[in-house]
Amino acid sequence: MKKLLTILLCIILTATTVCAAPDGMCAQPTDIKVILHGKEIPSCAVNNAMYIAADDLGEYGYTVTYVDEVRTLFVNKTHAPSDIMPKPCNVKNALSTDIQVMLNGELLEENSKFASNGKMYICANTITYYVSGQNVFDTGIPRYKYNLMPTWDGENRIYYIDDAPLPSKEEQVADFLSYNGNREEYSTFLSFTETRLQGEGFEIVGLRVGGLPHGSNTFWYYCADDGKSYSINTVVSPFRMHQAWGQSSIKDPRIEGRRLYFEGQRTMSLIDYSQGIYYGTYYLDLDTTVVNVVEETRS
Repeated sequence: MKKLLTILLCIILTATTVCAAPDGMCAQPTDIKVILHGKEIPSCAVNNAMYIAADDLGEYGYTVTYVDEVRTLFVNKTHAPSDIMPKPCNVKNALSTDIQVMLNGELLEENSKFASNGKMYICANTITYYVSGQNVFDTGIPRYKYNLMPTWDGENRIYYIDDAPLPSKEEQVADFLSYNGNREEYSTFLSFTETRLQGEGFEIVGLRVGGLPHGSNTFWYYCADDGKSYSINTVVSPFRMHQAWGQSSIKDPRIEGRRLYFEGQRTMSLIDYSQGIYYGTYYLDLDTTVVNVVEETRS
C-alpha cells in the first residue's frame, strides 16, 4: 500500500505541476530536498515548482556543453557523480531566456526553464515527465521522456530522481522502424530503405522514406546496448542540419569511435554563423550530442 501511495504521489507531482517561472520571480522558502542519483543537489522553489541548475549537473554524472552560436545547452549522462557539492541556489530574479536545453537527447519544454545569476535553471518535475503508454515515438513502450524517474518521499519531504529503466535496444529499434514506417502522413508512400551502422556498444539506424512531395527524408536513431537512445534528427536540429523543406541533410554517415561523421547541408554556417546554404563535412559527438565542423563551404 505504501509503495502504491508513493507511485501515485509521483504521478500527481510530475503530471500536474506547471513549471513556469515568470520574469522577476524569486525563490520561495521550502523544506523540500531534491536527491539526484543518490546525492543531494541544490534546489529552489519558484512558482510552486522545484528547480535545479543545469550547470550543476556536471557534478552528477552529466557532460554539460554550451554552444553559444546555436544558443543551446547540451546535457547528457555520461559518467558517475563526483564528490563535489555545488553552491546553494541563488535565485533572486528569474528571467526568461532564448537558450534551449537538450537533456539526454530531448529538448526541454520552453516553460520549464529560466536564467538567473548566470545559471540556467530547469524544472525538476518536468525532467521526470512520464507519458503513460507512450515512448519517444508516441507508440508502444512506456517511457520517461528524459530517461529520469521520480520517487516522492512525503514523510521526509524528499524528491528523488534516478535513471529510469530503459527498454532493450532491440525493442527500441523495432519501435523506431515501426513508427517511422507507418506514420499516417506516409501511408501512400511505399518507398522505405533501412540503413544500419554498427559501433562498439551501440548501433545507428536510418530509415529513408522516399516519394514525399519534396523528395525523400531520412530518420536517424542512436541506440546503445544498454538502452540509452535518442533521435539524431532531434539532437542536430539546433544546428539547422536540414534542407530547404526541413528534410534531414545527413548523408553518407560513418562511425569513427564515438563520432558519427557525415556530409550535410545547413542553413547557417558553423564557421562564421552567417545565414545562407552551406555544405560540408561534419561529425556528431555521440556523447555530448554536439555537431562539429570538419570543413564547410557556402553554395
